Amino acid sequence: MIIYESYNQAIPSGFVVFDSDMMVAGINHRVKEALTFVKAKNLWLEFERDYTNPSDSNAIKIIGCSKALLGGIERHFIGFVPRGIAKYISQSKFYDKVQPILSNILANDYTVENIFLGNIEIKFHIIGPVELYQTYQTATAYNELIFHLNSVNRSILQICEVGDIVSLWVKPDKSGVVVFTNKGGLMGGEGKMGYVPRHLQERIIENISKGGLYNSEIISISDESCEIKNQELTPEEVKRIGQEAMDRYYKRIADEISKSYKPKTSFTLDFLLSDDIEKKKVKKGNIVYIVTKSKEYYLSNLDNLEVEIHDSKGILLGKASYPQQTFFRSSIIRILRSVFSGYFLDVNVVSVTKNRWVSILITPTQKL
Repeated sequence: MIIYESYNQAIPSGFVVFDSDMMVAGINHRVKEALTFVKAKNLWLEFERDYTNPSDSNAIKIIGCSKALLGGIERHFIGFVPRGIAKYISQSKFYDKVQPILSNILANDYTVENIFLGNIEIKFHIIGPVELYQTYQTATAYNELIFHLNSVNRSILQICEVGDIVSLWVKPDKSGVVVFTNKGGLMGGEGKMGYVPRHLQERIIENISKGGLYNSEIISISDESCEIKNQELTPEEVKRIGQEAMDRYYKRIADEISKSYKPKTSFTLDFLLSDDIEKKKVKKGNIVYIVTKSKEYYLSNLDNLEVEIHDSKGILLGKASYPQQTFFRSSIIRILRSVFSGYFLDVNVVSVTKNRWVSILITPTQKL
């Protein structure tokens, strides 16, 4: 038996849709109650706070209601409001201001030997007073979004598991938000898992377009469904986190170049000849010199760990700097640690390429 119904229930005067087309969560654990509800007549939904829920103190039950034959009301506990939205409603002033209305029902009552093999989906809108719409949409408490994927790619779900980090990608025309995984080396469209539900897309697109981000991970998964938790980061939080990461990076670099060091092996450094230096004047075997600044200078300019390479006459041949040129990191750090630990550097040219790159061999020797 297949049931499909689309509902266009009248919205009470003074109310508007706050969130639309949300899936009732956990319905697969209450199939009997849900099927009984959808087969009845004159259907509607109600919210009921579930204060004693052991796994979620913010849980909100969804009760499926229908008129009984003798004039009473049949009530069936069919599932929950999606966790992220339930948290927002429960912790804000909106619980006693909003209410659900049915959106659509799709049910396939396929049962074999008392085992349910079909599927059932019940969607609903959340409506509330028009004067609270803007507050509901922009309240900062609504920063943890939890949703089930729409249009699930089942083949991709087979390689995913709880705890996997996923990415949100906004389509160029802003018509939707796609969820991707790079599990198993999948990249780009290959890792497409599904879509963010429609009722959350506008909020996510707006936050990302302003420079915000999401830390997203899988919190539950099955063959046919996947639940994603997303921690919303505002542009200000992204900037703060980036600055904190940069501060940690600079501290790590400062610690590295300040520690006492005893070099054990030679190492190489490549640099590009300055434009005013004739390539033929730099040959394999030439002795050159590395010129550094004081430790205090570098500790005050950790964003530019630059060293100069001079020939035997003191002419500047070229420069190497980190982090502007990231592949110099190891060699420049070893140079500074050696010099600041009191070692002299023997430096010889080992090769000169056609495109003017010079490779030098650096051997720290006895202390100065």
